[in-house]
Amino acid sequence: MPFSAIPAKICTVLSLFWVLAVAAPAQAETVPPIVDVAWLQERVCGPDLKVLDLRRSRQNFEAEHVPCAVHSDYYQGGWRGTVNGVENMIPPVPRLENLIGNLGISNDSHVVLVTAALDMFSPAEVARVFVIFRYLGHDKVSILDGGIGAWTAEWDNDIEVGPVSPEPASFTASPRTDMIATRADVEAAIADGTPLIDMRSHDHFLGINSTRVVVRPGTIQGAVNIPMTWIVVNEELSFRTPNQLRTLWAQAGVPSDGPQILFCNSALESSIGWLAANMLLGNGQAKLYDGSLAEWSVDVELPMDLKVPLK
Repeated sequence: MPFSAIPAKICTVLSLFWVLAVAAPAQAETVPPIVDVAWLQERVCGPDLKVLDLRRSRQNFEAEHVPCAVHSDYYQGGWRGTVNGVENMIPPVPRLENLIGNLGISNDSHVVLVTAALDMFSPAEVARVFVIFRYLGHDKVSILDGGIGAWTAEWDNDIEVGPVSPEPASFTASPRTDMIATRADVEAAIADGTPLIDMRSHDHFLGINSTRVVVRPGTIQGAVNIPMTWIVVNEELSFRTPNQLRTLWAQAGVPSDGPQILFCNSALESSIGWLAANMLLGNGQAKLYDGSLAEWSVDVELPMDLKVPLK
């Protein structure tokens, strides 16, 4: 039937549908916190995709890396700062804006974080940078499940070699201060019974062992323990499913939703806990205590539990 023969009412309806279709805004792609190799294969070297390789060795990066990736060592690249005498905290925002922009990352970039599974701290390092991006208001950030090892395990995946000099971009932060717990927030949590989750190894939680940045051994009063190694499979870079994480939270006696504060020695281990609670379990009320025990343990007036005193 020619268009001229379509009844006027039908034409009106068709025209309305056409107007709505054109006027409707395009649905933005959901940004998953964890992506796999197949997801990255379809998008690698795209105009708005930036792969950020966080391996500790620049030499290893230059030997082989995901195409179009840039490198920034987590420990030496400027991702840690000293704030009010407390080490390893989130650096000042202007410093981070400069760091990220000089890596060629803009506010339009979807950042995919990649590292290597070297030891039990590798997942925490990449989670820490993930947390920093989210704190800065940048939602388009993901972690490559399995890390660089998962990428190179696929024989048909391209790799690049040699140094990379990124073209600087403009990055402007919109900090989310509400995702970070303060010392006062922790004191209030102790008073009202809000769960406090210590993400360190069990020996540190008990006070059997400690580390340089923690002045007093033990944990914050009333805290429960979910070691960071529980969040990934076999201490590597594959993250557990939400159902598995709910089981682990239940095992520790903590609800998987509602207000809770995660901490560790200096917010490295607890960053992977925040990623699990907030992004994988969908608990938007979970907060990260950035000062952690590096701040808390200094003040002898603040309560701590020493579960295994050794004399």
